[in-house]
Amino acid sequence: MAAGGSDRGRANVPRSTTTPVRKALTSLDHRVELAVGYTVDRLWRDHDRGLLDEQIESVAGAHRSLSSAEQSVTFYRVLLQRLASGEYPMDSALFDRIGRTVKQLQEAVRIRGVHETELSDVLEPVEANAPPHPGWPRRPESPRHRPAPGDRPGRQAPRAPAHPAALRRDRLRHQDRPA
Repeated sequence: MAAGGSDRGRANVPRSTTTPVRKALTSLDHRVELAVGYTVDRLWRDHDRGLLDEQIESVAGAHRSLSSAEQSVTFYRVLLQRLASGEYPMDSALFDRIGRTVKQLQEAVRIRGVHETELSDVLEPVEANAPPHPGWPRRPESPRHRPAPGDRPGRQAPRAPAHPAALRRDRLRHQDRPA
């Protein structure tokens, strides 16, 4: 800071002209990151700067659409939770509003599904051309992935949950299922 409290020296610092966009986590983030070889944040940043080739650019655009759809689902889900929380008086207007919100949430979920399918379709050729990642897929000669005697080929043995809380969660899930 300059003498007298002025901040003139910082006036020449370039500021970003774009507002940062909030990214919603999606169910396909991990696949996208494995296919392109870097994080979703970097993918979006490189897309904004025009540094991507055509194929990866289409992945970035489809991922942005999916992220936007995910934000929409989250918005209507939170709105529905708030309407049903008891914060508002129970009357016919509230039930009408809840009904409208449920319809909007259903539409948002449908749109998210369309965007998930779209991203999966765009992602498949990129995944096919992606270089192998260390440790993925696992080497067949690895003792951890060798089939046990008597196992059918092509079928993996079930894995035990790593934590007792996961055991309780899985047990509760199976209890809630209708017979």
